[in-house]
Amino acid sequence: MNRLGQIAREVLRRAGWLPARPAPPRSSPFDEVVPGSNLLDPLLRTWVEEGGYPLRPASESTGCGHASHRRPAWACAQLAAGAQLTIGPDLDRFAGGAPGGGLRLVWWPVGIPRGRRVGLISSHLGRDVNRQRDWAQRFRAACRQIDPIGELIVSAPTTTAHEFALRAADHFGLRLLIISPPAGQRRWQQWLQSLPAEPVPAIYGSTGSRVERCRISDAVPHRVTPRCFAAHVSPTLNLDDQVDARSSTSDRSRPPPSLADRLVIGLANRLSVLYLRPGSRLLPLVQARLRAPGSQPGEVRIALGPGSVPSRLAEQLLTLGAVGWVCQPTQTMHGLRDAPSNSDRPPASATGMSGGAPHTLERAPLAPGDYLTHCTRAAQGAWPDQTREAFLDELLLSPETVDRTALASLRRILQQNLILASSRGIRGGTNVVSLTAVRLEDLRRMRTFRAHRGRWDFEPYGICIRKDDLVRLGARSVIYGDDADWESLAERDRPFYQRQWSRGGRDGGPIDWSQEREWRVQANIDLRQLDVESAFAFVPTAAEAERLQPYCRWPILVLGKG
Repeated sequence: MNRLGQIAREVLRRAGWLPARPAPPRSSPFDEVVPGSNLLDPLLRTWVEEGGYPLRPASESTGCGHASHRRPAWACAQLAAGAQLTIGPDLDRFAGGAPGGGLRLVWWPVGIPRGRRVGLISSHLGRDVNRQRDWAQRFRAACRQIDPIGELIVSAPTTTAHEFALRAADHFGLRLLIISPPAGQRRWQQWLQSLPAEPVPAIYGSTGSRVERCRISDAVPHRVTPRCFAAHVSPTLNLDDQVDARSSTSDRSRPPPSLADRLVIGLANRLSVLYLRPGSRLLPLVQARLRAPGSQPGEVRIALGPGSVPSRLAEQLLTLGAVGWVCQPTQTMHGLRDAPSNSDRPPASATGMSGGAPHTLERAPLAPGDYLTHCTRAAQGAWPDQTREAFLDELLLSPETVDRTALASLRRILQQNLILASSRGIRGGTNVVSLTAVRLEDLRRMRTFRAHRGRWDFEPYGICIRKDDLVRLGARSVIYGDDADWESLAERDRPFYQRQWSRGGRDGGPIDWSQEREWRVQANIDLRQLDVESAFAFVPTAAEAERLQPYCRWPILVLGKG
């Protein structure tokens, strides 16, 4: 028996997938196993030869009620439906085991899709929406280079490009292979024992309307359709030294953080590198891919230009045989990247709601104690009322129009006549709108960057609303305290609780949150209920006030850049 066949047989035997009687001394169906072989075939032939099992699907087998016959009955049905269980996991790229961290099994619930696999990899993007916008343009350009018939995207949950790959498959008609690393602390024995819980793959009609879910991946369940395929990778096959010295190292309780990227890089026939940070853990993986025996010219493409692969790293990869490509920024119809989209245009009645155009102010029209302030800030992704999928689609389909600045947040509030409540940072998860009683002229002095939240606490953009109107809408001042105070509060008061002290100041010292003098409204604030004298907006510059005026029916105070 060849070495790989011996390992495959021993793994299946230990997991209870083969008859208990010993193997015949001369030959076995596993003698023919090579990297990429479907193990369901020799498994079933072994049951016929050694276990006397009648080779029939579970639906036809009269003996499937016996525990010893359940697995072969299930395997027979899966084999008939096109599923595969391979070892490697790929035909040759993983035969040595190095890229994937050891020899592994792979479960293909609807078979191995044909075509060249294209991997799209990237370092993490962080919270900068502008960086995400530029990155999305490169991703879209890379997708344009994929043949929807002869190629497919290979992706993995937790990788930077995965969410975009799911959306691209829907929008651009591309095929997708989702490869799922082993979840959590499961060992290979547990992984194998869970396979018989998988449903038999659906037989799709011409419309492709039937959808199945793969349950083997605990991390990210996903649809399996005629254009979306799945591959579930087992933990490393760690057997004793007598079977395979390569696999004798102890299994890790969790997969290494980069395993998903390593699998994508190893399974891809062509690799597009969209972005690399200096010191990225992806760099040695890409370098190893370029140096691998049998690596062909042009298999690895790296994005060049600002915000992609730094020039120093690009030079190293180009020297190893990578090919560079440049993505030109998408131009709007006006030739300006930041030109507003149609959704940014003011409604025809925006400036006439109060009978005249709003005007700028040199000072606040209300006394400090008469109003409460809601500051807007730059959004770090989707708007509060926008789904993650809708945000990804916006980045993917029209990245040049994505604007998440503090001014854009304020403009959106004025367009919708609504301040949306949010539960972010609110103990108990209640949706509230937060405001402050701190005087507007004092907010800039208190402005602090909160590293743990990745944002500034106050921005010089927002709206001031008369306190009496807000009290009428349910506004209440926050109750500052500690855990004991929280426990003592009635349910109706808990949405207005805020911990007074926490650590994380600039010098690592405590933060006294009561200085913010916060008020809250336990609902969205409908600005249509306010008259023209009940509020005013504020921005730091006259130019921004001019840009905001078409959307605002209240006066606009220019704070200045001091």
